[in-house]
Amino acid sequence: MRTKQLCDFETKISEINNHLSHTVFVFKQFSIDNNKMTAKQPDELTTKVYTENEFVKQFNVKLRDIGEQADKSLDYILDTLFVFTNTQFEVYLKEVYLFAKNNSQLNLAEPPETKVYETILQRIGIDTETEIDNLLVSTYDYFRFRRNAIMHRDKTKRL
Repeated sequence: MRTKQLCDFETKISEINNHLSHTVFVFKQFSIDNNKMTAKQPDELTTKVYTENEFVKQFNVKLRDIGEQADKSLDYILDTLFVFTNTQFEVYLKEVYLFAKNNSQLNLAEPPETKVYETILQRIGIDTETEIDNLLVSTYDYFRFRRNAIMHRDKTKRL
């Protein structure tokens, strides 16, 4: 069923995907555009090369290090978008839960603040062991574990 909540969720996920695509494009294009210059002047500082960039003073590194710095920045952005996407999914679940609470005979409490997925399914009477495909539960568990690893910056458990 196509609900307003689902349409809103899909719109938000599409926005995140567009921003992700743009970010990856910009990072790759920067590398392509600057690869030769960074190879020719590896000891030059960004403050000497990118004088027209108003933010150059905040990023004063040698050109040889700019690729590694870009990789770290992109990893951070990807992590942030992953967490944001996961949060949007939880917001969607809460909105669906509120819809069920306000438009059904179910006597439901207010939506949970933590363990959103598990609590909502339990409250509406769905058994995750028998009523939802195990692959979906495993997938959600993976996303939850990865989100927690990112939030707590445990780099060994990122993937």
